[in-house]
Amino acid sequence: MVYRILVVILLLTLIGVILFQNKREIDASLALAELKVEEWPVVVEEIKLSTYQESYQLTGILSPREELNIHVLVSGKIVELHKREGDEVKAGDLIARIDSKTLTNEIEVSDLTLIQARMDLNRMRALKDGEAVTSQQLEQAELRVKSEEVRNKALKSRMRDSDLTAAMAGTIATLNFKEGEVVSPGRPLGVIVDLSKVILTVFVSSSQILRLKLKQSIDIEVEEYPNMAFTGTISKLASKENEGLKYAVEIDVNRIENYPLLSGMFATARFNHEKQNSIIIRRSSVLGGLNDSYVFLNQDGLAKKRSVKVGKTVKNGIEIVDGLNEGEQLIVSGQRNLKEGVKVRIVTD
Repeated sequence: MVYRILVVILLLTLIGVILFQNKREIDASLALAELKVEEWPVVVEEIKLSTYQESYQLTGILSPREELNIHVLVSGKIVELHKREGDEVKAGDLIARIDSKTLTNEIEVSDLTLIQARMDLNRMRALKDGEAVTSQQLEQAELRVKSEEVRNKALKSRMRDSDLTAAMAGTIATLNFKEGEVVSPGRPLGVIVDLSKVILTVFVSSSQILRLKLKQSIDIEVEEYPNMAFTGTISKLASKENEGLKYAVEIDVNRIENYPLLSGMFATARFNHEKQNSIIIRRSSVLGGLNDSYVFLNQDGLAKKRSVKVGKTVKNGIEIVDGLNEGEQLIVSGQRNLKEGVKVRIVTD
């Protein structure tokens, strides 16, 4: 047993010696190769400014351009319901009627009181000519007429308000009451929306909003209609960011016949920007990691290492947002084993 262990130890020792010897020979060969190569062959490209299309997409929810809450101006019981959720209405259409019996009685009493007050005033004026009444009595009679006229007008205005009508044309999205229910002012009773004009709201960054403009055309996809290509136009750009440091962008969506757009549908806006005066280089030219990216340049026949800040990856390369200048010679091939200050020789690709 001891003999086998000694044999295994001897074999492992022998393998280690062989591997170490091989490593020394490989290192020596590489050092010799480096000494023999006086100028490192590389391929270079002159850095030029270029233009590329930057694209991104954002998802939002469709909503009506206009919507109004339904309110009543007088308290009362709903005695007639003329419209329901989903019904189309025109401005002024009757939605519901509130019980107005008490109000009707008050108007009838007011009408009679006003007639009597006017009769009294006419009699006073006739007696005034004969000096049977004083000027003060006549003034009081005139005041009673004016006071009752104001009250009568107010009661009839309230009667008109007892009819719950549509304040604008559109679709009744919600109704929060039913026939027989007592309603009062201040409580929203429903919502009317104008779905003839639908908007998509998305949120963009500060750098993105600076490249957008009003009336800009935008391609839109609606989740419910995956095979339909909608379009829209930017109608509003926020001037102040929200709590998430994003800016709201409103897009008027163009409708397509037989493909109704409803509030709450999800839609995606596709933005395309032409970015000018950008430096785009080959992806393979960039070495290192995302936070420590660098390239090699040819400066007077010597390799120069330069740290760079990378931007977006585009179709024909990668954008460099900082670290390179137009006209410099970028090493695009042969840079993998380069070191700072090594002499380089330019060859064709």
